[in-house]
Order: sequence, then C-alpha cells, then structure tokens
Amino acid sequence: MFCVNCGKEISGNARFCKYCGTPAVAPEVTPGTGEPAAQRIGTPAPQGAGDPPAQGAEGPAMQRIGAPAPQRTEEPVRQKPVYRNMAIPEEPVKPAMPAKNRKILILVLVICAAAAIGVGAFFGIRSSRAQKVYDEIGTIGFSDESILTAEEQDTLYDLRAEKESAYQKKDVRALRGVQEEWDEFRAPLEDLIDTYVNAKWDFFDEAGKAMLTEEERMQCETLEEAVESAYQARDKEALDAACAEWEEFCTPIRNVMNIYQEISQYTYSEAEMSLLSEETLMRMQELQGDTESAFAERDEEWMNTLVDEWSTFRSETEYELEEARNRLLQNWVDDANATGAFTDLFSFGLTNTSSWVEGHTIVVSTQYTTDLGISDRDIADSLDNYLSMMSGTFQSGADYLRQYIEDVCIRVEYKNADGEVVSSREFR
Repeated sequence: MFCVNCGKEISGNARFCKYCGTPAVAPEVTPGTGEPAAQRIGTPAPQGAGDPPAQGAEGPAMQRIGAPAPQRTEEPVRQKPVYRNMAIPEEPVKPAMPAKNRKILILVLVICAAAAIGVGAFFGIRSSRAQKVYDEIGTIGFSDESILTAEEQDTLYDLRAEKESAYQKKDVRALRGVQEEWDEFRAPLEDLIDTYVNAKWDFFDEAGKAMLTEEERMQCETLEEAVESAYQARDKEALDAACAEWEEFCTPIRNVMNIYQEISQYTYSEAEMSLLSEETLMRMQELQGDTESAFAERDEEWMNTLVDEWSTFRSETEYELEEARNRLLQNWVDDANATGAFTDLFSFGLTNTSSWVEGHTIVVSTQYTTDLGISDRDIADSLDNYLSMMSGTFQSGADYLRQYIEDVCIRVEYKNADGEVVSSREFR
C-alpha cells in the first residue's frame, strides 16, 4: 500500500510511514472482488444520485490504458491530513544500558581509582622510608680522614656512592644494606681514630719540646712512636696502653709549662726597670730564679705558690712605676720652665703662661690679655709661629717620655681673653 501523505509505498502491515511518520490507513476492499473501493483502472467510477451527469458517449468515462495523460496547468496543493485523537510518533530512543552493565562499569572505575591511590601511596611510603633510612645513615666519614689508609679511603668512597645511588632509586633494602656495611666498617675504626687524634693533640710542638730536658725529649719520642705504631696496626688495646703511658708522662710536664708561661708575662722593659728602685729589682731577680728552679724540678706545687708571689709583686711594682712616671713628667715640666721654654713668650704677645700634668698629659696653656686687642685669628697665627720655634722641643720631649710612658702626650693650647681655647696642638 501507499502513504496517504507522501505517496511512497510502504508495507501492508505498517502502522506508520517510515518516510514521513504519517499513520498508515488500510484501503477498503470491495466485497466479492477483493479490490479496493477506489476505481479500478479502466472502470468508470459509480455515480450517485447527486453526482453530475457523465460525459457524452463520445468520450469514455475514464482514461484508457495507454492513452496519454491529460495535461494539467497547475499542480494542486496537497494538504497534510490531520488525524485527531491520534498519538504523534516520537524520535527513536537509544536503548538504555542494562543495570547490570552499569554496576560492572562503576565497579571497574572504583577499582581503577583504588589502584591509582594505592600505587601513589606505595611510592609515597617508599620515598618516606627511604628518606628515613638515609637520615639514619647520616654522614659517612670520620673527623680526620687523612690518617686513614688508601684502602680505607676507597671503602669510604664506595659506601658514599652506594648510599646516594640507593637513595635516588628509593631502594630501602639497598639503603639498609649500606647502613649495615657502614656500621660494620665504622665500629672498629671510630673509637680507634678518636683515641689517636686526642693523643696527637697532646703531643708537644717544637716550642714545647725545646723546654724539655734531653731525657724527656727521648722519652717523648719513644712514646709518640708507640702511639703511631699501635694506630697503624689498628690495635685498639695497644693504642689504649700507649696513650695511657703518654698521658702519665706529659700531664705533669704540661701543667708546669702552663704555669711557667703565665709567670713569663710579668716582664718589664728596660726603660721601666730604670724607674724601679734597687730593692724592687733585687726582689724581681729572686722571683725569677725561684721560677726557673721550680720549673726545672717540675714542681707543680711550688710553681703555683710562685704565681701568687708574682701577682703580689706585680701590683706593688705597678704602683711604684706610676709614681715614677708622674715624677718624670713633672721633672720634665720643671726643667722646661726653668729654661724659659713656657714663660719667656712675651715676643709672641702671650701672658698667663702655665703648665701642669694631667695623668700622662703635659698641658702648656697660654692666654692673651684683653688690652692687647688681638683677634682669635691672630692668636692662631701666633700659635703657628710659636710652634715653628718650639716644636722640636715638644716633640723631643714626647719621644723621650714615651720610653717610660706609652700614652704620653704634650698638649699646647692657646686661649683668648675670655679663657676659651682658640687653637691647640698635641705631640705624642
């Protein structure tokens, strides 16, 4: 049969047209003939009572087979039939996935996510464990590797390389292996090296050996060789014995050496000794002799007593030296005044010239009077003129006094009529 809408042939039992979707209408069959009620080809259509009269006899009621179709001047517009109360067909919908398949898909996704999380956690834990073991191993080395043999240094190099390689691979098992090897290698050497280094630290230097007697130097060399031999043999027991013997030998000697060096700081220059009294100098010589005797006998108790005696002598001597320095400064000022170096300055327009001692400073002060009417600039110029004549005297005095007083200073200052210092110069 044919679609009543688009006219295309469709299956006889189709409910809708597969081309345009219009509902299919089965044709009515005329009883007895089995043909559709629509006119058959070559048969005139039946006329009802109200139909218009048929054509004349000259023309058949319908076109015969083979006759040309009549020409139409205008194609009639075919209206799409409207069927009321009939459902419009929907677009075909893809069949939904069965519930069982959806469950399987979800399960697969969950397993994949769990596997990804597990892999990440595995590598994270592995990295964390590797870092922990790496930190536990710590630094592979000793405080002084220069005292190791070539073979021991090669072993250290290999262990360091293995440690870094295993850490880069995050191989915890390999790191554990390196840790065990390092502990096994380090255990016998670490204590041995510490003992040896401490012993060598106590060895006498050249200055110390110069203070030893000939017998002490020979014994010192013998004990040092014993320590070296035990270490090279990696014999911890022999090393401990050699170090104990060395400690017993060097401790009393080193103690008196330290005290002797402390006493040696109590020294005076020749210029300072020239300021001391004869009694003080004799006491100093006596203490020096006792110090040499106590050191030669390695008498630590006597040396400690001498430290106290030297401290008391030093305090008394410093007081005596300070008084002598002050007398020296004042004597120099008195001699300068006596020669007129500070007072006979009228040619420079100076009056009220005076000098005195302030600590280790000699002050020479001059002042202009008001009735001269000299400006501060003239005073400064006058200072330059005065110092051009007297600078030799002041500098030579400072050089002489510096032999006895390190921080000695001669300060020359000029004042105006109001007593204000206008210009000054220091000689050291």
